[in-house]
Amino acid sequence: MTEERVSVLIVGGGMSGLTTALQLAKHDIRSIVIEKHPSTAHLPKAHTINQRSMEIFRQLGITEDFLKKATPPEHIQKAAWRTSFGGEAPYEGKVVVSVDAFGGGKLTEQYAAVSPERYASYHQVILEPFLVDQLAEEPRVDLRFNTQIIDFHEETDGAIATIEDRVTGDRTRIRADYVVGADGGRYFQKKLGYEMEGVTGLGDNVTLWFKADLSEYMDDDTLLNWFVTPDSFGMAAGVLVPVGVGKHSEEWVLHFGYPAGQGQHVTDEEAIARMLDLFNLPDLEFELIKVSRWSSEQVMADQFRIGRVICTGDAIHRHTPTLGIGMNSAIGDSHNLAWKLAYVLKGYASDSLLDTFDIERRPILERNSELALQTYYLHVAVVPQIGMIPGGPEEYNKKILTRYFEDSPLGEDRRRRTHQLVESNQCLEHQALDLELGYRYGGPALAQQDTDYQPDPMLNDYKPVATPGARMPHLWLTAPDGSKISTLDLIETDFVLLVGSIHSQWIGAANKVIEELGVPIQTIVVGEGGYREESGRWNQDYQIGLDGAMLVRPDQHITWQTKSAHIDQVDTLRNVLSMALRPDTENIQAGYSGRSLVASEK
Repeated sequence: MTEERVSVLIVGGGMSGLTTALQLAKHDIRSIVIEKHPSTAHLPKAHTINQRSMEIFRQLGITEDFLKKATPPEHIQKAAWRTSFGGEAPYEGKVVVSVDAFGGGKLTEQYAAVSPERYASYHQVILEPFLVDQLAEEPRVDLRFNTQIIDFHEETDGAIATIEDRVTGDRTRIRADYVVGADGGRYFQKKLGYEMEGVTGLGDNVTLWFKADLSEYMDDDTLLNWFVTPDSFGMAAGVLVPVGVGKHSEEWVLHFGYPAGQGQHVTDEEAIARMLDLFNLPDLEFELIKVSRWSSEQVMADQFRIGRVICTGDAIHRHTPTLGIGMNSAIGDSHNLAWKLAYVLKGYASDSLLDTFDIERRPILERNSELALQTYYLHVAVVPQIGMIPGGPEEYNKKILTRYFEDSPLGEDRRRRTHQLVESNQCLEHQALDLELGYRYGGPALAQQDTDYQPDPMLNDYKPVATPGARMPHLWLTAPDGSKISTLDLIETDFVLLVGSIHSQWIGAANKVIEELGVPIQTIVVGEGGYREESGRWNQDYQIGLDGAMLVRPDQHITWQTKSAHIDQVDTLRNVLSMALRPDTENIQAGYSGRSLVASEK
């Protein structure tokens, strides 16, 4: 048996594993990624990439190539509920109601103002091969398909894994400093004994992936098409999503929902018959690519880290598909974890920094998971909001749908009422900017947060605020060379100290702390003598003035800030970095909001 040594072994070559490997490589950390399957995802799976995930890809420098294949923003602006594509009845072939979604329509200006990136749709079956192509150009990542882990234990100086090539049977002993469990829980959950807590068996799903020309029936700006029919039992009878560019997509996925325990027994022929009936296109020419079956659940691990293994993505949280937050949460996991692993491995930080992955991510993931489940069941309300009876007499529901589309004052009244009801309920799922950008970390690696902060209960009212734990607000800056750059682009792999003037005393203090501690800090001036921000939002959003300073860590979240220069700058920065890189994670209680640095101020 051969033996190898690597800084990080990543078990699982899906979204979480691949993005973690890319993040580690950016920090000059070598990893081996193993995936038991012969290739990447063989099903479309998740597809919406929110603005925060796009910002993370932007930091990796891959968005330009990414957007060449992703569905562009102009094709992902709405979600619609419709009756069918074909049919002769007055209500058939109609859109019942639609809402602006994913930063489109009336949301465009709001979303564009707070991020340098826009929403994208990029199905996992395309996205994962794209990430593999990026890794192929990265010498610090060794990606091995058809390779599985068959044994694991820890020793005092590392984690020991035995891996096996499933084609040749050759085995290799890997010694790693740390292991990332990105395997969906398939190996490490049983091996390490952590529990997945939550609700399972929420419902079964059958997905048809097929090729067809549906362009004549589709609106070019609509990403999600939910179908409601006279025999609907509350939730939509199915949802159709393009795997490509808008109405002209060559490939599509259609998801059907079934009560728990029933979906696994649906044959391919039954699923196809249901699709043709739902579309009301009995003569549709199509090519079936694959039928898959899966179950909905809402579960989360009771531990994210056990020894030298830190688990991410589906290995620690699995959500209902509504809200589109599952894959984005996994990307957020990798962003939070990778820089911490890198800093520990380089000797900048203590091992305790890795404990903050659970402390910081768990509250965010819990909220994401709970809201995904809530929006899942809000779909039950769509059918009665139209005026139909869920599971009621079909003839009655057909009459209601016919009256709904009448060209009359009563028909207009019904349509306006339904739009308002659906908009007010479904906006949680399709308009969630504050959930996606406004989340804030807490814990011992961050300075005291704003204790009055409350997230928007309706999820979309995001207010950029530069406070510890929050993602730094996006603003467009003019660089000294005249080019345009986002504030987020200032953060690469180092901590960044932002100051408001080239004459700031914090610059000299940062240089002394760098020399003393050896931790890289980039000092950047936004204001006099540095980058210019001309909208006036710098003072409004950042509020550090000419004398203050703000420390931002490599994942673009704010560690600490002050408006004052009348403190011991060197001592304060030393304390801040100690807090950020060598946190005291013992006896941390849920809801811990961070450590105050008031003692450093005079």
